[in-house]
Amino acid sequence: MPQKKFSLEAGGPPRLEVSWRGGFKDLSVSLDGQPVASFEGPKELKDPQRVSLPDGSTLEVQVANVFVIPELRLTRDGEPTERVTEAALDNRLIQQYADIIFSPRPKSEVAILTDPDSALLMYAANGTEQPSTSSFRGYYRALWNIDLSADFIQPNQLAGSGYKVIIAPWHLVGKAATCEALVRLVNAGCTLILETSTGLFDERFFANPIVPPHGLAEEFGYREGESFYIPSETDEIKNKPVQNAHSDRIYDNPEIEFSTPVAISVKANTYLTPIQTTSATVIGACQGFPVAARKAVGRGQVYYFGTNLGASISAGDDRGIELLRAVIWPVVRPPVTAGNLRPRLVSGAKRALMVVVNDTVEEQTSRIVLPVNYSRATDIHSEKTMQVAGNAIDFFEGANVRICNVENVDVISDASSIRGGIVRAKNIDLRKKAAGSVEYARDEVGFHAMMFAKFL
Repeated sequence: MPQKKFSLEAGGPPRLEVSWRGGFKDLSVSLDGQPVASFEGPKELKDPQRVSLPDGSTLEVQVANVFVIPELRLTRDGEPTERVTEAALDNRLIQQYADIIFSPRPKSEVAILTDPDSALLMYAANGTEQPSTSSFRGYYRALWNIDLSADFIQPNQLAGSGYKVIIAPWHLVGKAATCEALVRLVNAGCTLILETSTGLFDERFFANPIVPPHGLAEEFGYREGESFYIPSETDEIKNKPVQNAHSDRIYDNPEIEFSTPVAISVKANTYLTPIQTTSATVIGACQGFPVAARKAVGRGQVYYFGTNLGASISAGDDRGIELLRAVIWPVVRPPVTAGNLRPRLVSGAKRALMVVVNDTVEEQTSRIVLPVNYSRATDIHSEKTMQVAGNAIDFFEGANVRICNVENVDVISDASSIRGGIVRAKNIDLRKKAAGSVEYARDEVGFHAMMFAKFL
């Protein structure tokens, strides 16, 4: 049963305790261990309910919906908490910069191709979609970590899509129309990333004799061989030998050694698929087997990874992220980058909002590389001008903020341009209480936001 304790005054002991069941049902309030009020659920608390406390003060209890998320609100003697004040400020800033926040978003240059038939086949054959969902999850996580957004598309959206990079995770069903559309896109300049078992089955779910099918093997210059199944760490393997024979070591956590576009090793997952190459160039091998290849096709290029790379990333092998960074960044590079921090630049007509997320539990210091058409910065949350020295913006205080408590930086154009900046972001604080009062109870996430005006 969830519960939270609050102080009634700044620096005081947590005397007030609130507990509830899921969805704030059967909510009870006690002070110094003694019950003072109870409520059946959110309907009763839609409007603020007043509770008299033994010290003569009044506690107001309310459950309000914020963006459809229920939030418990507590105030004492009608005094707003620190978070109420912050929310009012955030609302003012949202209105002030609505032209950026609600401006049309530019189309992503990266797409992840999904076909429901492949997931259906996976479930029909194995009773689980885990390899499929893990692959998608891993690729999306990788794109987040290399600071790129992505669209999820289906085969009927390929024609004329104009994406610079298309990733096709766990694409088991090879449809003729899909294969033809992929060839056209690559010839037009797209970078296509494929992985093991692409087109392993036809539209009737029968095995294709040549993988990849429908002329892809000839066009892309490789052909898949027989795959090795790689047991996961959760698979129950009975009578597993203490020491594998040399011929069986390929099943025991094999790693693919890549030579290009970056020299790196990545753990195989689900399958390891050797290939025969005709016109493609081998870029990765495992225990003597060629398992990855690249080929320039028309104005574009194709990368093939003979394993479930997305699932490998999803399972925690971040080396796969660096492999994808080396493949994708020469084609599509984010407008801003920041090492261990995750910046996002949201552009308006004359200015932009940049949000910098620290998704680690530790304080981070990173250099943010900005487009040259932006100039000096002002923190609109504190209304302090940020000094720019040596083309750098230095945040000496870490970002210690939450959702609905956004710190922003507004950039005012001048004759000079900012090429980089230093950001120090502290870890997300999930325990900070409102100063001098009780507060809201809800889930929290930390990020730091910056406002920029374009240099005209």
